Amino acid sequence: KGIEMGGGNRTLSEIAKEHLTNPLLILSGPNLAREVAQNLPAATTIAGDQGVSQRVAAMLHHSYFRCYTSEDTIGVQIAGALKNVLSIACGITHGMGLGHNAAAALLSRGLIEMRRLGLHLGATSDTFMGLAGIGDLVLTCSSELSRNFSLGIALGRGETLESILAKRVSVTEGVYTAKAIYELSNRLDFELPICEIVYRILYESLPIHEAFEQLAARPLTQEIY
Repeated sequence: KGIEMGGGNRTLSEIAKEHLTNPLLILSGPNLAREVAQNLPAATTIAGDQGVSQRVAAMLHHSYFRCYTSEDTIGVQIAGALKNVLSIACGITHGMGLGHNAAAALLSRGLIEMRRLGLHLGATSDTFMGLAGIGDLVLTCSSELSRNFSLGIALGRGETLESILAKRVSVTEGVYTAKAIYELSNRLDFELPICEIVYRILYESLPIHEAFEQLAARPLTQEIY
């Protein structure tokens, strides 16, 4: 789940279509791998051609794994990418001990950033209210089983990015997606304040306290969804 770095900023499906001729489906949702492997109840979204996605959903469906279908491959991919960046931001607030109010504000405003970018790229609004949108966002921004959330917690407690990554054997997607989203937003001249702040913390060594002060100091506006 992510956006290509290096100027192209393509989604996974856009890259895959250059090399594959088979129908492409995107699976995404609030699905922590450990819990799925333990046969704990979960639900997911499979996006793509409806005929193909319905057949695959029927194959994967189980009493503990419910599958829904969608035609919005763009929205599902944008949601899956941005939620990792937003999860780092929410993890930082947790690590700093900033409280539940700050976390809720970041999550809700982050959802708006996710939706606005998705709509700009051709996604469907309803996608961001579903499993791949707010469902995955809430999970990833609240569970320490999330690699991105736990990385944010460590940053909020004062650890450096280098030291955190050196101790990990798995990939923390949000670190790389933050850079790709920053590149994409600049290319589109599209404002994504929370994602930009995460990028600046990760890649420009912006002090965390200063980062949150900058977010709070943004001009007051009417809340736009």
